[in-house]
Amino acid sequence: MRVGRTRDARALRRALGPGGLGGAILRAIVQAGHRAASQAPEVARSEVHRTVPKPIATGDYRRSWSWIKLAGIAKGRKPTPIAAVGSRVKHSIFVEAGRRAGARPPPVYAIERWMEVKGISGGRSRAFAIARSIARRGIRPKPIMGTTARRTRDNWRRHTYGELSRLAARLGRV
Repeated sequence: MRVGRTRDARALRRALGPGGLGGAILRAIVQAGHRAASQAPEVARSEVHRTVPKPIATGDYRRSWSWIKLAGIAKGRKPTPIAAVGSRVKHSIFVEAGRRAGARPPPVYAIERWMEVKGISGGRSRAFAIARSIARRGIRPKPIMGTTARRTRDNWRRHTYGELSRLAARLGRV
């Protein structure tokens, strides 16, 4: 009786191991994660387009969204991330989190550049006044990453369901 159990346990471990069904399930989940993450920058761009006031100054923020693959296989009990999504521009944190009232003013040269791009005249004195106003009142946050994360998670679930359904259909034919 003991021999049969050991043989069954070995067969089960082999089936659920990296080369068997368990590996196929993990690969399907990681593949679905990569597919969802690859769509996340476009989701972020559409969210920026929807929430940021028009006309957009340079478009750097909208264009800067990207994603990268990470190692992404579960190690032990803690799953590791499959992909990372984000914006590469310096001011993205201020768009996402805003700027609290009473904080240091933003650099005047950045406001001057923004004014140039937007076609606002007034020179350094107007840029200084805008920077001082931002320091006093702050900037309201536009939580684009939160919305992008929710929509990407929904896409990941949909892709995971699709990958696992394809895997189950393939196993059903064997």
